[in-house]
Amino acid sequence: MRGARHRDKEVELYLSYLDLIRLTIQRTNTWIETELQQLAADQPDVLRTERSEYSDAVFYYARQLPEN
Repeated sequence: MRGARHRDKEVELYLSYLDLIRLTIQRTNTWIETELQQLAADQPDVLRTERSEYSDAVFYYARQLPEN
């Protein structure tokens, strides 16, 4: 992902950042969105989603990882 990751901040994930990975694994954006939504539902301590109040856009945020 672009930008430095700060321990005390979440990082917003953009599907456009995953274009090269999407091509490598041969998956559609719809598949990637479905997997991210499932990850957020299964492991909310790792990823959270937020829906826009103005459109049907969904935003993805990687939560900070616990320290060892």
